[in-house]
Amino acid sequence: MCYEMKKVSVRDVNLDLIRVIAMIFVIMIHIPVVPFQKDTLIYQMFRSLFLVCNCLFFMLSGYFNLSYEFHNKNDYKIYYFKKFLSVFFPFLFLSFLIFLWDFYVIPHKKFSYLLFWQFYQYFMGDKISVHLWFMYPLIGFLISAPFIGKMLQKLSNWELNLLFTIAIMWNIISIYFGSNLGTDFLYSGWLLSGWMFTFFAGYYCKRIIHENNKNKFYFMGILGFCGTVLGNYFFSEHFYHANDFSILFIFFSIAIFVFIKNEIKIKRSFVKKIIHFLAKYSFLVYLYHWNILLDIVMKIVGNSSSVFHFL
Repeated sequence: MCYEMKKVSVRDVNLDLIRVIAMIFVIMIHIPVVPFQKDTLIYQMFRSLFLVCNCLFFMLSGYFNLSYEFHNKNDYKIYYFKKFLSVFFPFLFLSFLIFLWDFYVIPHKKFSYLLFWQFYQYFMGDKISVHLWFMYPLIGFLISAPFIGKMLQKLSNWELNLLFTIAIMWNIISIYFGSNLGTDFLYSGWLLSGWMFTFFAGYYCKRIIHENNKNKFYFMGILGFCGTVLGNYFFSEHFYHANDFSILFIFFSIAIFVFIKNEIKIKRSFVKKIIHFLAKYSFLVYLYHWNILLDIVMKIVGNSSSVFHFL
């Protein structure tokens, strides 16, 4: 059920497909020229579908990183070294390039001796680029994963279900009986609030959801999608956290994750190779796609919001 740090795992094509779909949805949600804006219901349907990308990425990360087994000091060293090379260093390097491009090259400013201090301030304060917000909670989750994962692995299935149930109740009270009613919810300290819930949900799917109970989650996912779309359509000004933290959206995200993982069968080897190739570079695409869209694509396409230009 858990991954040994020293074992070389074979890539699961369905998990890579989730990664590729999430990558495509990230790009689509960031495209400035969006069609269907005049037809609000259709627009909300597409928007809710595309925004599932954030939950899918957090769930994938939790699916893998909360499942590792750590037996000795060397396992921890390998884990943190790999995360530094594969996650933090590319994030740091690309952030620096984006910083130079946005704050020096585009405005035609001369390079200053304060450049590195300015970069440090922007990098620490999530001011490099709006699309990089995802990395700030993710890095904290990855640092915590060896310890949280070890605790979760010790829990029995009924304890894991109890934890999931409490998280649902906390989510409902804080959002639907708090924010959505215009009331502040100042209780804090709960383990699975915010994006941590979706990070945990990836591990929960791995441990708990199987052939015998998956249909229940599909049903909850359909209800979650319908509730999200209708809530955005009728109560857009007061329907808070509709496409990120709300339990309706999390259930929809879980259903998408489980459906792609279990129901889609990919048999052709060349299709698998394409999916593996795209998945391999999904993180790099996430880091630089925003600047490609704004600085290159938009200059070619212009401000048209037609379906053709969107594609």
